Amino acid sequence: CHQQTATGQADAGFGVPFEWDLPLLEGYRYEFLPNVSRQPSTATFRGCDTPEIAARIAAGGFDAVIVHGWSTKNYWQAMRAGWRQGVPVMVRGDSQLLTPRSLVKRWAKALVYPRFLRRFDAYLVVGQRAREYYLAYGADPRRMFDCPHFVDNERFASQADELRPRRAEIRRRWGIPEEAFCAAFCGKFIPKKRPMDLVRAAAQTQTHRADGRPIHLLFVGSGELGDAMRRGCHVVYDAERAAHGSPGADGAAASFVGFLNQSEIAAAYVAADALVLASDGGETWGLVVNEAMACGIPAIVSDRVGCAPDLVTD
Repeated sequence: CHQQTATGQADAGFGVPFEWDLPLLEGYRYEFLPNVSRQPSTATFRGCDTPEIAARIAAGGFDAVIVHGWSTKNYWQAMRAGWRQGVPVMVRGDSQLLTPRSLVKRWAKALVYPRFLRRFDAYLVVGQRAREYYLAYGADPRRMFDCPHFVDNERFASQADELRPRRAEIRRRWGIPEEAFCAAFCGKFIPKKRPMDLVRAAAQTQTHRADGRPIHLLFVGSGELGDAMRRGCHVVYDAERAAHGSPGADGAAASFVGFLNQSEIAAAYVAADALVLASDGGETWGLVVNEAMACGIPAIVSDRVGCAPDLVTD
């Protein structure tokens, strides 16, 4: 219902325009329907508007309709069409109860959602937190089916295996000392991901672990909090800026390598000793945890991150 553009990716929080460098639709039969929205976007309810989907569902002879939530208009168009035509409607969302919401919004959901959620024929459950969410609003557990969030484990693992002999070289290129314990943050530099928590935590350790190894932070990505993060670190490498050695000399040493696409990201996991994802409850899963683990490194996450009970040992 919406084919994202390079500029749209930047506007969605990545901070830089880009196209994914892996063909996500290759091998599938697919078609994009005309999006008649005046301002096409996945970030707003009216940004995806595909009225043609009703006629397609009516004429298509489909076995089911799958929606990934109900946050945009096209999902409602698909749900209504499925219900009217008697086509089973399945939902695969990753909402969780820990996402920050106002008291008014929580009251409204408590009133409306129990009746609304019962209309789905099946719930494709991505993890424990999603299951708890559906159950809290009265969904039938007998219609829940595990459908976890995942990445291409084999591709990530094989890339990591190929790159691991070059680990020292990769670390040198990004200014990461051989003896350092490297903690990686991979994602948008935005408030819900709380990258400043990692910056502050590293600074409070006096930049060294208990075993004497210096701590080095590796930041992969871009976004609105980039300037604040740099001020809190001693920047030794910065792919986006010419000058290194930022004013945050009292903070932990850090390398900012910029945005890395899907075919490049495994290098960051190979260079690191652990991934850190300190997000608030707005992080309804955290696929970087899947990626890091597929590349053979552990993850440290906050207790709000959606994947925590499924992937991380407390």
